[in-house]
Amino acid sequence: MSETRLASSAGLLRSAQLRGSLVENPEGEVLGKVEDFVVDLGEVHLAAVILACDEPNRRVAVPAAVLDYDPATGRCRMPVSKETLLRAPSFRADEQPGPIDRTWAADVYSHFCCVPYWF
Repeated sequence: MSETRLASSAGLLRSAQLRGSLVENPEGEVLGKVEDFVVDLGEVHLAAVILACDEPNRRVAVPAAVLDYDPATGRCRMPVSKETLLRAPSFRADEQPGPIDRTWAADVYSHFCCVPYWF
């Protein structure tokens, strides 16, 4: 099973500590804000993090493993360009992204060049 970097860098955190955290890339560009989480109950694994992006109603799911949390700043870091995030599959805040299943998760992981944790 892949390691979830959110936990490895900062220890165990409550979701409330992450919700609302800004997410930036290594260049310091703000990519979005942590809004929600997708948990795979069968694997007991944090599968994805939902980001609220610059566009008011746009949401993007990213694999949890690409995020790293810095407790000193209270921010998450993600090694992704703004362009990659803009091209990511997205959904409206007032809609579900479709069925949230392994097919959906595989698309999310593929876009961010990550191997799905269930492989």
